[in-house]
Amino acid sequence: FGEVTGKRPVVVGVLVGLLAVGPARAPAATFKEMTPESQAAIKRGLAWLVRNQQRDGSWRTATTRPDHLGLMGLACLALMSAGNTPGRGEYGRELSLGLDYIMKNAQPNGLLHIGPAHHDMYNHGLATLALAEAYGMSHDPKIKAKLVRAVDLIVECQGKRGGWQYVARK
Repeated sequence: FGEVTGKRPVVVGVLVGLLAVGPARAPAATFKEMTPESQAAIKRGLAWLVRNQQRDGSWRTATTRPDHLGLMGLACLALMSAGNTPGRGEYGRELSLGLDYIMKNAQPNGLLHIGPAHHDMYNHGLATLALAEAYGMSHDPKIKAKLVRAVDLIVECQGKRGGWQYVARK
C-alpha cells in the first residue's frame, strides 16, 4: 500500500471502505426488509421531522436550543435515507435547510457542535457523517469545504492510543 504520511488518508480510507461494504444482510428466506407497516412508520417519521423543523433549518432538542448539531445530522440522515438529496426529492428543501444549519454553525476549527463542550465529539461525528453522505450525493463544493475541515478536526483530536475524548482537543 505504500507509506501513509499522516492520519487523514487512513481515516478517509476507512470511511470509504465502510461505505463500499454496505450494510450486512440477513438471508432473504428469513428476513423481509420492508413491510407495509414499516414503510408507513418511516413516512410518518419523516413527516414529523419536516413538521417540526424550524425556519432556520434546525430541530429543537430537549434543551429547546438547537445546539446539538449531531442531532441535526441524524435528522438530515433520516431524510437522505428516504432518497432525498440536497434540493431534490420530496423533502430535498428541508434537507438543504438542515445541512445549511449545520454548516453555518461550524466553528472556525471545523468543529460541528455549538453546545456544551462535553458533547463535542459525539455531535461532531454525527454531523460529519451527515455532511459526508450529503457530499457523496451532491458533490457540492460548499459541503466539501466544511467536510474536509470536519475530518481534519477528527484526525487532529485523535489521542495517542487511537481514541477520542468527549471534548474536541488534543
